[in-house]
Amino acid sequence: MSRLLTLATQIFATGPLLARFGIGVAAAALPAVYLGAFVALALAPWLALIVVIQIVQRWANFAIANPARQVLFTVIGREDKYKAKNLIDVVVYRGSDALSGWAFHGMEWLGLKLGTIALCALPLVGFWLLLSLGLGRAQARRAAQRVRVSA
Repeated sequence: MSRLLTLATQIFATGPLLARFGIGVAAAALPAVYLGAFVALALAPWLALIVVIQIVQRWANFAIANPARQVLFTVIGREDKYKAKNLIDVVVYRGSDALSGWAFHGMEWLGLKLGTIALCALPLVGFWLLLSLGLGRAQARRAAQRVRVSA
């Protein structure tokens, strides 16, 4: 399901969304999904809701947020781009996967339920959302500087 949504979105909507709302808003799509998802899980921690969240999360990631992240790299040099991408892919993504798993199990060990754990994640997701918006603004400034320099 998420693959079909992703394909349709990438073909018909990703480009216009990036152009209309900017890279920051598109990059913030995934943390916005998680923000809504964690609030929903706090209110109703049901299995069916988790399935829906997974579909929406995968769609938002691959159709909107990932293309926006790739555009962020267009304003830096080739060598810096590949160094940063390796750091982000290995340290940030893999490290955050491991850390979030440990944190989740640790909170379960403390006796917290899924809804409470979801609420505990909200400040981190809020920071992620603000960081995405900030990165989008920084990318726009760098792109504008490149245009002025080349003109």
